[in-house]
Amino acid sequence: MVGLPVFLGAGRTPGIAYAQVPGDSFRINAEAFWEQARQSDPIVRIMRLYAHALIVQIMQRAACNQTHSAMKRCARCLLTTHDQVQRERFPLTQDILGFMLGIRRTGVSAVASALKQRRIINYNRGMVEILNRPELESASCECYAAVKQEFERLFKVLLRRRRGE
Repeated sequence: MVGLPVFLGAGRTPGIAYAQVPGDSFRINAEAFWEQARQSDPIVRIMRLYAHALIVQIMQRAACNQTHSAMKRCARCLLTTHDQVQRERFPLTQDILGFMLGIRRTGVSAVASALKQRRIINYNRGMVEILNRPELESASCECYAAVKQEFERLFKVLLRRRRGE
């Protein structure tokens, strides 16, 4: 989701949002969103939990980018993307992956080649195929699991609240 600054009262979101991987998306006008949020406590609760989860993800990624190798960060990014697209094969260019990792395209090529050589992924002409998810998880740093666990924990909190527990 983009637009969290609008929910937090900033009025608009700075910058430009773009899709890293093609797929469906939905858009809602900021005023229409605000009107729905004003009328719905569940939307407000969801947005607060999402804001927390996003802050956790940003903090973890900042630490990860300073401490872990490009290989581990690449595995983390591929796992996260795989979770989001829910397909074994998905388009992801070296330019986009390089942007996500903060490295040059030549670095992406080296890391992808190493993962390909280990038969963890297949990567050809901007298409990634996850061949061995458990090995990709082993190649990743602990940051992937930490963020995923927090998102899952918050989702369980949301479900419990929805059921009135």
